[in-house]
Amino acid sequence: MSELIEGFRQAGLRVELTESGTPGDDATHQLAVFRIVQEALTNTLRYAGRGAEARITISHESEHTTIDVLDSGERGTVDSAVPVVIPGSGRGLAGAAERARMFGGTLEAGPQGTGWRLIAVVPTGTVQRETTSIEGAEE
Repeated sequence: MSELIEGFRQAGLRVELTESGTPGDDATHQLAVFRIVQEALTNTLRYAGRGAEARITISHESEHTTIDVLDSGERGTVDSAVPVVIPGSGRGLAGAAERARMFGGTLEAGPQGTGWRLIAVVPTGTVQRETTSIEGAEE
């Protein structure tokens, strides 16, 4: 996570990370948490721009990880006159929400104050896999 945060700092964001607890051993779960944080910071850079501030709180508990990302929504003084152009598919938050849902979790995002807030809860454990049955198929 530290390399991700440092990359966004180098891109001009002011990022504060508070992390508590110990991440589980499940690499898939850790990747989901990483990618949700990555999407939140990408959106902060894209829409709030360089110099904006993002506060990230990650709480690892035995049954779930909670991710809370709040950005200021305001450009700071770091190259604030230079627009940030980051091409995207327009599906970033939908993809982040799907990552949380894969584990039976939730993701909510929306405006808060002058900025934007994302809160995701990603349960620990196995990925929830959808099963489908084909009518008439033999088992």
